[in-house]
Amino acid sequence: MSEINAGLDNYGETPPDTPLRSLLIVLNKRRKTFMFFSVAVTVLIIVMAAFIYLGQVRQQVTSLKFKLDFKGVEENRYPNGMKFSTSDIVSSEVMDQVYKQDNLKKYMDFSDFKAAITIIQTSNKLKFLEFEYAGKLSNRKLDVQERERIEAEFREKKRSARVPIYNLEFFQDTRASSIPLKVQAKILNDILETWARVAVQSKGGADYQVSVISANVLNKEEIENLNYFIATDLLRLTTKRIKNDIQKVRELPGAEVLKIGKKGLKLGDVYYRLEDLEKFKLNPLMGFLRLTRPTLDLDEVLAYLENQIFELKLKYDKAVSYIDLYRDSLDRYLSESTRDYISKEAGRDHPGASTIEMGTTIPQLGESFLQSVITMARKNMDVEFRQKLTLDIISVGKDKSAIEYELQYYRDIYERITTPEETVPSGKAEPQDNSLKRIKTSQLKIYDQLSEAIDNLNEFYNKLSKINLIPESRLYTVMGPVMSKTLKSLNTRRLILLMILAWIVAEGVIIAGIRWKSLFPTRTS
Repeated sequence: MSEINAGLDNYGETPPDTPLRSLLIVLNKRRKTFMFFSVAVTVLIIVMAAFIYLGQVRQQVTSLKFKLDFKGVEENRYPNGMKFSTSDIVSSEVMDQVYKQDNLKKYMDFSDFKAAITIIQTSNKLKFLEFEYAGKLSNRKLDVQERERIEAEFREKKRSARVPIYNLEFFQDTRASSIPLKVQAKILNDILETWARVAVQSKGGADYQVSVISANVLNKEEIENLNYFIATDLLRLTTKRIKNDIQKVRELPGAEVLKIGKKGLKLGDVYYRLEDLEKFKLNPLMGFLRLTRPTLDLDEVLAYLENQIFELKLKYDKAVSYIDLYRDSLDRYLSESTRDYISKEAGRDHPGASTIEMGTTIPQLGESFLQSVITMARKNMDVEFRQKLTLDIISVGKDKSAIEYELQYYRDIYERITTPEETVPSGKAEPQDNSLKRIKTSQLKIYDQLSEAIDNLNEFYNKLSKINLIPESRLYTVMGPVMSKTLKSLNTRRLILLMILAWIVAEGVIIAGIRWKSLFPTRTS
């Protein structure tokens, strides 16, 4: 009975006072103050957020997606082998031409224009690949060999996944002088077109790295004013140069089947024409000069021949010395290799010493395995080195034969000119004026044929370059229309999150202030 009465007595008591209950009581008593400050803070946060959002810096981004199509772009090289970089597209030369061409001075300075253009490579496949292998390489349990294997695999896949697709982007501050979207689109297209033109003209982006003779090597006035013999020899040497360049061009893809002109002229036809020119016109003309010697300045001709013989003799001696050097190097290398091989074979009779030495140096690898690796590497190096020396000997040997032929040619002419004059049969001798006229006419005809051959050769070369190396209009492909969007430093979602955070902090400050006011009320006198 006493326990029941005690329980009834406790039933009417108030709950124990806690900090949270005390705070709620205080807020309830001062709810008008709390609501006032809460509304005021909310309005203030909204106003400040609107001010920040509307006053933030915006950038208008205009982009053009394009793909590089030329051969060699995966290795960062132009089709002719010269080094390529995406910085070439936005180089100062290209940007300066576009800046002047589109009259952009009225919108911005050149430095601002150049800084506003950027190139970004886009490849989702490459991003996924990097993410995948980043996870694999983060495994700390991988040993060195396994890590190297994964890295090599990643590099190989990255090379194959590297698609040459880019975005050419133009960033413009909206607070600055706005460039119309139509003008921005023209700017981006003009940059690509100008780069393609510069790549073709300045860097030879659509040309092979083959030196081809041009019409500048021949001068008609020089042929007319030179000594008859020297002018004829100049035509002969020019013929040889053209034939050599034709052989270089014939090695290019498609050169043998390419045709030019209405008659379908082939490169082989040009070569055969030169051979006929040399056989039926140049050589007979040189023989006629040796026989008739029409008012030749013998001192000038002999000086020319002696100089040619002297220079060719030096080149011949140089070629011979190179051949001797290469052969001596090859013989010495082979003798040293044979000596090493014999010593190794002799060492096999005492494997104990070799085992101790190898075991001391690299105990974890067996002697047979390491010896096999060393032997394979040595064999590969030996083969490459011997091949290089042999090819050098063959190359210099070909040069030596050509020099020897020219040397004998000039010696023979020198001997013929310095010997007593041959007697011309009666009735066959022609007047001196007729001889000079015949020689001059033949030289000019040969000159015209050589000029035509040079023009044909350059036409073949340029046409092959256009077909095989892709012209400037196909260095790149635009993959879509010009797109424009506005970038903001603070987007709507982030702004709302900041507003909520600021409101929570402000409400905490208000509650803390009301609680502080209740705990320490201001005393009035």
